Formats: sequence, structure tokens, C-alpha cells
Amino acid sequence: MPLPGEALTYNGISTMFAAPNGDLLIGYLLGGFSILRNGHVLNLTSVQNRPFSTPFSVRADADGTFCVGAGNGLRRLRGTTWETIGKSWDYPTEKVENMVLDQYGSLFVGDGKQLFLLDREKRKFHPVGPSGDSPGLIISPDGQLWRREGTQLIRFDLPHAGPALARLPQAASASMAVNKLFDRDGNLWMSSCPEKVCMVRRGALPAGPGSTLEIALVYAPAHFTLQVTDDGGGIDAAILAAGGKSAHWGLTGMRERARGIGGKVSIANTGAGTEVKLQVPARAAYARVDGNWRRKFLPWWRRT
Repeated sequence: MPLPGEALTYNGISTMFAAPNGDLLIGYLLGGFSILRNGHVLNLTSVQNRPFSTPFSVRADADGTFCVGAGNGLRRLRGTTWETIGKSWDYPTEKVENMVLDQYGSLFVGDGKQLFLLDREKRKFHPVGPSGDSPGLIISPDGQLWRREGTQLIRFDLPHAGPALARLPQAASASMAVNKLFDRDGNLWMSSCPEKVCMVRRGALPAGPGSTLEIALVYAPAHFTLQVTDDGGGIDAAILAAGGKSAHWGLTGMRERARGIGGKVSIANTGAGTEVKLQVPARAAYARVDGNWRRKFLPWWRRT
């Protein structure tokens, strides 16, 4: 909280970001930017001077500057001077939906259709990966980049110099995909599940280069089905036949939790990868409202 006698420019906040040095970067619904540092408020815009509209993303860059992605473009703050990052930087649109800074200092910006990567030496952006429906990036704790494409998560591998580095601590709040987030243990949390939040455990995520993870939720009258499919090469046939790997309890735990609510889990190789399917009867997955089954949040998901 700000110290007594100090105040933010507005009460309506659109986005925040915790910087590595402890600063809290704040963007406002009405446009504008502030930094909360050791209890002191640094208002770097004002009601009269707002160089951009509502910020969707704010970041502290590796070079000590601050980047703000707003509905009317990308801005960079160096000292007290705002600079517009546009066509002279080969960023082709005025729309900025997301930004993320990875552990190698690579800055990614998304405009809702395409991801762009900044070439710092040339001060130019260039597109990376295919265009798509609101593509975004997530960084898992091991430092792996994942590209979100609709309902899919696809491993996103870019070459880098030197040894592999783990995710920066602040990257947990810096993912481009606002409805998907990795926790510190590598589990994937999604707010895109209808009405509530779902979790996919780390062991269910594909591990091979270029792997794709696809998640489907089916609300049928008699039962609810969750299906997770990847193309990571599959599970060893002997492990599947044995019901799991010796001294590992992931698959066993999944089955036990499903049985606890009257459901069942099936795991099979598809040829290209693995398919895990959870099926739960309506009485456990839905709530009865006015004589009809309505969706409810599955207790199975909450257990960690």
C-alpha cells in the first residue's frame, strides 16, 4: 500500500506486474502508469498527460526500461521519456495484448494474431511462429516456453546461447496467456474451464520437443468427460500394462481420485502420443437445479 499522503492516479487498475527489484508496476483502466516502490508512489503519467489508452500489459525490461502494451500501441519509458514503439521498430500494428520477458532476456509481444520477438541489436521486431487465434506464451518452471493456440498448448523451442536456465521467479505472473498459468511445481492451471478453474498435473504434460497438448471438456447429459491428448510419443506399453511405474503414484492417484467420486480414468497410447480420459457421472459432476442437472465445480480438481 502507498505510504500516508501518497496516492495512485486512479483507483481503477487494469494490470499489474511485480518486477525483479520489488517494484510493483501498475496500469490504469483510464490510461496511465505508476510504480509502487518501497511504499512510495511514482506517478509517471497524470490525468492531464496520458500517452496511451488502457494498458493490457506492463513489464520491466532487461535494459532497465519499462514497456507498456496498450490498446493504442506499445510504449517504452526510458528515464522520464516515453517512446512509441511502432513501424520504425517493425512492429506492424497499434494493438498490444500481451508481453512476456523470458529468462534469456528475450522480449515477446503479441497483438492478438501474431507473436513478435525483439532483436535488441537491430531494435527491430520480427514474427515468430505461425499466426493464429490470440496466440500467447506461458513459461513453465523449468524455463520451457509453451505457445497457446485455442485449446492447445504447443512446446515453443527457440535456440539460445549458453546453458538452459530456469524460469525467472516473476515469470509466473508474466505469461501471455491470461487464462492459463504454470505454478511453481509445474502444474498447469486454467481459468478457461466453464465457470471455474481446472488443473492439469505436471506428469500429464507432454515432454518431447514440439509436443502439443490438447484439452477437451464435454458436458453430456449423463456424464462429464475431460480428455487430455498429446503427441509426445506415448507411455511405455509395459508401464501401461502394469497400471503405472514402480514407486510412482501419479497414474494410481488419478484412478483412485476418480473412483472416489464414482468416475473412471482411462489411459492409452494413440500412436502419436497419449490420451488420458476422465469420465464422471452427472450426479458427481453437476448440481440439480429446478429438477435439472447443472454444471458444478468438480471436487476432484481441487485436491492437490
